[in-house]
Amino acid sequence: MPRVPREHLPRPRLLERLDPTTALTVVRGPAGSGKSALLAEWARGLEHTRGLWFTVTAADRSRAAFWSAVATAVEDTGLLPAGSVMAGIPQLGHSEELRRVLERAFTQLGGPFLLVLDDAELVTDPLVPDDVWALVRQCADLSVVVATRTPSPLESPAIALTTDLTVIGPEELTLTEEEVALLIDPDGQPVAPDLTRAVVDLSAGRPLLVRALLMEARTEERLLSRPEDLDRLGGNVLRDAVVRLLVNDPALSLFLLRTSTADVVTEPLAEVLSGSPGAAAHLRRVEELGLGAWLGERQRLTLRYHHLVLRLLREEAARRIPEELPTLHAHVARWELAEGRSVAAFRQALDARDDELASRVVMLRWPELMGYREELRDRLLAIPLARMRHQPFLAALLALALNIDLWHRVRAVQYFGLALWGVRHRRPRAGVEEKLVLDVLESVALRLTGSSRGLARTRAAVEVLAEPDDRLADLSSQLVSLHNQTAISLFRLGRAGEALETLDVAIGRPVGGTDHPLHHTLAIRAGLLAHVGAMRVAREMRERSDALGWPEGAMNDYRGALYHYAACWERLEAFDHEGAQHHVDVMAPHLDTLEYQPYFVVLRAFIGAVRANSDPELLRIREHVALDRVTKRVLAAEREMVEIAGAILHHFAGRVGAARRALATVTPTAGSHAVHGVIDLAAGQPEEALARLATSHRAGDVAPRVSAIIDLVLAAAALRMGDEVTALDAACRMCAQMTHHGLRLHLVLVPRSDLLALRDLLAARRPELVGALGDLDVVPDLVRTTGSLVALTEREEIVLGELATSPSATDIAAALGVSANTVKSQLRSVYRKLGVRSREEALAVALREGLITDDVG
Repeated sequence: MPRVPREHLPRPRLLERLDPTTALTVVRGPAGSGKSALLAEWARGLEHTRGLWFTVTAADRSRAAFWSAVATAVEDTGLLPAGSVMAGIPQLGHSEELRRVLERAFTQLGGPFLLVLDDAELVTDPLVPDDVWALVRQCADLSVVVATRTPSPLESPAIALTTDLTVIGPEELTLTEEEVALLIDPDGQPVAPDLTRAVVDLSAGRPLLVRALLMEARTEERLLSRPEDLDRLGGNVLRDAVVRLLVNDPALSLFLLRTSTADVVTEPLAEVLSGSPGAAAHLRRVEELGLGAWLGERQRLTLRYHHLVLRLLREEAARRIPEELPTLHAHVARWELAEGRSVAAFRQALDARDDELASRVVMLRWPELMGYREELRDRLLAIPLARMRHQPFLAALLALALNIDLWHRVRAVQYFGLALWGVRHRRPRAGVEEKLVLDVLESVALRLTGSSRGLARTRAAVEVLAEPDDRLADLSSQLVSLHNQTAISLFRLGRAGEALETLDVAIGRPVGGTDHPLHHTLAIRAGLLAHVGAMRVAREMRERSDALGWPEGAMNDYRGALYHYAACWERLEAFDHEGAQHHVDVMAPHLDTLEYQPYFVVLRAFIGAVRANSDPELLRIREHVALDRVTKRVLAAEREMVEIAGAILHHFAGRVGAARRALATVTPTAGSHAVHGVIDLAAGQPEEALARLATSHRAGDVAPRVSAIIDLVLAAAALRMGDEVTALDAACRMCAQMTHHGLRLHLVLVPRSDLLALRDLLAARRPELVGALGDLDVVPDLVRTTGSLVALTEREEIVLGELATSPSATDIAAALGVSANTVKSQLRSVYRKLGVRSREEALAVALREGLITDDVG
C-alpha cells in the first residue's frame, strides 16, 4: 500500500462513496488526480479487513503475467489456507482453466477479502476485466477496487445491471472550491471565494495542477489572496514538468505542441495538425498524464487540454515551432467552422492572420459573433487599415461592435464607411452567397449611419432571399437573420408593408444556428404590426415568441426591442400609461445606442400625452432632433415620424400654428394628411379637414391606425357640418377597424364633444356598433378646447417668423421679395388673429402658442 502524502487533503465526500462490502468499485482519473492517495487513506482506515493492495507494473500487461503476480502477492500475505490452489496459478499460464482456478482460489480464502488493483490501465489483455467481473459474481466474499487512468470495461452499464458497482469518475475527483480553499490555507482561515474560483478555473480542479500552483507560490514566496496573484506566478514548476515530458518523448512532444493550437481536439483534427496517424493513442496518453480531459462521448475522442497546461504548451509552441503556427491555426479555424463553433473559428482565423478566412467566418456566422463584441473589437482594432479596407466583412463587424457604445460612435461611422468602400470593390467578383451578404451588409451600414440610400440593395437582397437557391446552402443557418436585417432596413426606410412580406418568408424557413433568430423575427414582426396598428396580430406574434422560450437575456436587448415596442403600443391602446412606461423602461439602458430610438421617442410622446404631460416630451423631441443633427443615426422617414409626434403634442396643447409648422416639412402621406385633418378639426375648420382627407386617404395601402384616424376625423368633421350620412359611413368604417385590429388610442385625438356626438349618432342609427367605441369615460380628454385657437395661413406664419428678426415691414418685404403694402396687410391679419396691437405682443403670443420657437433670432 502506498504512503499517504504528508500534505494529503482528506476528502470525506469521496470516502463516503467507498465501501469494502461493495462487490466492484472503479476509481478512474488521470495521473495526479489523487486516486491512489484517496484509496490509501480509505484502506488505512479499515480495521479488521483482510485484503491486498496490488500495484500493476508494465511487466503485468498480459493475462497470465497479471494473475501470476496477483497470486504470488496474495500468497505473500500469509492469508492462504493450507491446500489453496492459489499457489498453482503461476504455473497455469494461458490455460483455459485459469478463470475456474481463480474462482476456487479466492473462494478458499474464506471470509471477506478486499483486492485493490492500482494502475490497472497497464493491463492490456481484454480478458482480465472479464476475469474480474466473473470473480466478483462467483465469490460472494470478494470485493475488488480498480484504480485506472483510462476508461475501463468494468464501468459498463451491463456490469452495473448484474453487479453491485460504484464508479468514481474524473469529475468527482476534481477538487471543489471548498477543498481548494483548504489547500490554500490548511488552517481553515477564510479564503476569498474569487481566488478559489480562479484556481479551479485555471487548473480545472485537477489536484496535481492545483498543487503545482500552490508549490509555485511557496517557491516564489508569493502570498495568494486575490485572483490577480495567480497571473504573477512564473509557472516554472509545471513548466519544468512539461518541458521534461517534451524532452523525454519527442513524438508526443510534437503532437502536444501542434495540437495545443486548438481549444478542443478530436482524433481527425489531431491527425491533421500533428501529421501523425497515431493520434488516437497520443490523445489517450494526454488524458492518462492528466494534461487534458475527455469531453462528451469518449468514443469520439474529443479532448480539451487543461487551461494551465494549454497556456504552457502554447508558450512552448511559440518558442519552438513559430513558423508552423499560422498554418495550424488556419486548419483549426476551418475545423471549428465546420463544427459550428463560430467564435472559436474566428479567433483561430485571426491568429492565422488569414483575413480571407476570417471574412468567410463573419460572412457565414456574423450574428453568433456579435455576442463577443468587446473581445472582437479589441482584436479587430489591431488589424491595420490597409488590410481592413479590403475586408468589408471585418470592417462591418468592427463597426457594429463599436456602434454599441455611444462614445465609439464616430469611430463606428468611419468603419462603416470603410465597409461600404470594401463592399463596392468586392461585389463585382463575388459569388451568389457572398453578393447576398454584401447587399445586406451595405443595407445595414447605410441605415446605421443615417443614410436612406439603401433601398435598392435591400430590395435586391429580398429578391434573392425570396426564392430557394442551392447556392446559398452554406448560409442556411443565417438566412432567417438575413431576412430579419432586410426587414429592419425596409421598416426604417418607411416600407413596413414590404418588411412584413419578407418576414413572412423568414417565418416559413427552417431555423439554424445557435442564436434562435426566429425569436428576433417574431419580435420584429410584432413591432411592425403594432406600428401600423394591427394590434391583434401583433399580440399573436408576441405570444408565439414567448412560447418558443426566449434565450436568456435576449428579450431585453436589441433582439427584443421591437417586442417591447409592440407591447408598449398594446398598453397605450388600453390607455395604460404605466404599463406602457414599463416596457420603455426595460429598454431604457439601450436607447442611447439603439437604432429604434426614434420609435421609443414617439412612444414616450404618447405616454406623456396620455398622462396629460406633453410639454416635457416636446422638450425630449427637440433634444432628440438636435442630437440627431450631430450623430446622424435617424433616417428621413423616422425624422418625419418624430415631427408628426411633435405636431400631435402641440395639438394637444392647443398650439395649432406650432402643430402646422411641425408638419410643414413632412412628406405628404396618408398619415401626415390624417394629422393635418386632426389639427384642422381642432382649429374649427371641419370643411378643410373634409376636403383634405376625402381626396387623399384612399390612395394605396393605408395602415389600420391611420385609417382609423382618417375615419374618425371624417366622421367628426361631417357631423359638425350636418352631414350625418357621410359621418355615419365613416364612423362605421372606424368601428370595423377598431374591432378587427383592437384600436382605441386614436380616440384621444379629437375633442370629447366630437366623441360624444359620434356615440349619439351610432346609438340612433347603428346601435349595434356603439359597443365598438367602448367606455368613452376612460378615454383621456387631451384636446384643449378652452381659449382661442390660433390658425394662421402658411404665408402669415412666414411673415410672423420674419417679424421676430426684422422690426419693420420694409425689411420683411425686402427679405421676402414682396411689396411693403403686402407685408402690412398680412401683419394686420396676423395681429387680428392673435388679438394683439404691437410687434412685442405678437411675438409673446406667438411664443406661447408655439407659432415661433424661442431660438429665433
